[in-house]
Amino acid sequence: MRYLKALLSIVIVGFTVNGFAQESKKQIQTKLYRTILQIDSSKADTVWQIQDSYKANLSLIMADTTLHGIRRERKIHALMNNRNEKLKRHLGEVQLKKIISPTERIIDNNR
Repeated sequence: MRYLKALLSIVIVGFTVNGFAQESKKQIQTKLYRTILQIDSSKADTVWQIQDSYKANLSLIMADTTLHGIRRERKIHALMNNRNEKLKRHLGEVQLKKIISPTERIIDNNR
């Protein structure tokens, strides 16, 4: 019984620490966006949400073993373009150049 309580305590602490770590990561990245892009907290949070969603979806595409070659490339390009369009709604041209890599801007312009 003590073993079960100890194990349960460890699991609860692990989830709590992980939650705090995730929140800290979000806060750090949001602060970075505010500083680099010179935007307010609300916009920085929106940029973080767009970027976080992009990263999660990119991970899903990369983990999909049924996608190969051109199909995977097209999905990634569509995902990048979707992310870039969302960012364009919230950021100016100078800010976009700071957050979208040059290779992704080239892809966006060629598609």
